[in-house]
Amino acid sequence: MKKLFIAAGIISSTALFVSCGETEKTEEKKEAPLDTAIETKPCLLALDNENVVVNWTAFKLSDRVGVGGTFDTVIVSGVTENETMVGAAATAQFDIITGSVNSNNTERDYKISDSFFGTMVNTATISGKVLSLNDDGSGAISLTMNGVEKEIALDWKATSENRLKLSAAINVNDWSAKPSLDSLNGVCTAVHTGKDGVSVLWPDVEIEVFADFTTDCE
Repeated sequence: MKKLFIAAGIISSTALFVSCGETEKTEEKKEAPLDTAIETKPCLLALDNENVVVNWTAFKLSDRVGVGGTFDTVIVSGVTENETMVGAAATAQFDIITGSVNSNNTERDYKISDSFFGTMVNTATISGKVLSLNDDGSGAISLTMNGVEKEIALDWKATSENRLKLSAAINVNDWSAKPSLDSLNGVCTAVHTGKDGVSVLWPDVEIEVFADFTTDCE
């Protein structure tokens, strides 16, 4: 009988031990799961320096007929990555190589390069930088040409998720460039003279800049 009690005690102890072990295992399974959420980083945009386009439109004749063109070489620097195109472009600086002027007319391009830009002071390049790009679509840049630095107003808008358009109008006389304008008009008198017999090359020029951006997100 005594052996029976001892055996029963051993069985009870073993059952209790096994039961405790199962409880501990169950409690381990109930531990809070590890946080597997992946921290997402914002997409950053960078200005594509190789795809900045500067278009211009000048005007001739008394009727203000537009003559358009572009510059084939524009060097952009000082840009930073940002979550927005405006933020990425806010620190941009640029140099426009005036000898790369392109109006799809070789003879005219030579005259613009030689008789207009070529008669200015230190104007192998037109340099500038972005001063501000405001939330309301306004902004300003500085532009240095003919040894004169001027601030000009601009408008900007996003034309797509990855393209920014900046528009501005300038008067070249603000850069003391009237003698250069007269020089160009002098070598282009025939094509700048309208039915009224007056040769006119207007001093105002409209500028459009298209800037593309790349993103680090797939």
